[in-house]
Amino acid sequence: EHIHSRKFVYRDMKPENLMISADGHMKLIDFGFCKQLADGERTFTACGTVEYMAPELIKLKGHAFEVDWWSLGVLMFECLHTYTPFSQQGTADDDWQIIQEICEPEHVVDFDSLLSDHAPDLMRGLLTHDPINRSDAATLRAHAYFEDLSWEALLNKKLSPPYVPKCADPFDVSNFEPDIEPDLTGEKLLSLE
Repeated sequence: EHIHSRKFVYRDMKPENLMISADGHMKLIDFGFCKQLADGERTFTACGTVEYMAPELIKLKGHAFEVDWWSLGVLMFECLHTYTPFSQQGTADDDWQIIQEICEPEHVVDFDSLLSDHAPDLMRGLLTHDPINRSDAATLRAHAYFEDLSWEALLNKKLSPPYVPKCADPFDVSNFEPDIEPDLTGEKLLSLE
């Protein structure tokens, strides 16, 4: 919502672009696909990660802020199911299969039967093919799924995060997998050229 209020469309919502800060709050990172739009403007560049792309972005029909709400629906689904809604329960072998599923308006997303009634309804609103009818920030805030959440307390960081990472110092990289070298430290990482 904040990014959209500044007239930017994000276009790359996915788990890899969410980080947990030292105080346990979620942060959005990697603004490489962001684009600022004028009022009423649409953009036609296909970008992002296939599994999270909205149908109108894939079809190059022009898109705006609504693609981010679609991606949020995919992300929510993935958090609750461990696979994305168009990956055939995680078995899709290639991007083309996923693209076909996303672009099929009759595709039925199967929700886990253990979810509350509100969660599937919330995700259906986000995964609506018609961007005009897709849920947005106001719709989400008013949704029954979030009835016990104080949005003001959340925005003002008055709610205790469910997880706070242990950080020894600002350079602590112990919460990350050492892809480069086993003894990598934050200080070493910053000095890499």
